[in-house]
Amino acid sequence: MKNIKYKILRFLIDGKAYSDNAIMKNFGVNSEELKTIYSELKSEGCLMSYLEYEEIEKNNKVETICMDKKKCEGCSSFGKNCDVSKCQTELEMDKSKILVLTEKAFLIDEAFDKQS
Repeated sequence: MKNIKYKILRFLIDGKAYSDNAIMKNFGVNSEELKTIYSELKSEGCLMSYLEYEEIEKNNKVETICMDKKKCEGCSSFGKNCDVSKCQTELEMDKSKILVLTEKAFLIDEAFDKQS
C-alpha cells in the first residue's frame, strides 16, 4: 500500500485536478482503498481539506471575486480593484470534498526522488 500511496501522491503533485474516479481507474484501487490512502496522507500532513486551507489562508488572500467584470468598474483580469458593491465575496460551492496538497507533500516527493 505504501508504494501505491506514493504513486497517488506523485500523480496528484504532477497533475492539476482529478476526480476520485479518475484516480481509482488509473491505479486500480477501489473507493475504500482510496479513502484509506487519503486518510493516511492527511495524517502524515501531505493533504488537508480545503476548509482547513481556507482557515489558514484567511488573512492572506483577497476575499473579493468579481462575478461580472462588465458591471464591476475598474475590475482587473484577476478581480482586483473592483467596486465591492458589485462583486460577490465568496463563491457558492461545496468545498467539503476538495483536498489540498501541503508543502510537506512536495518535500516528501523531492526526498523520494533523491533516494531513487
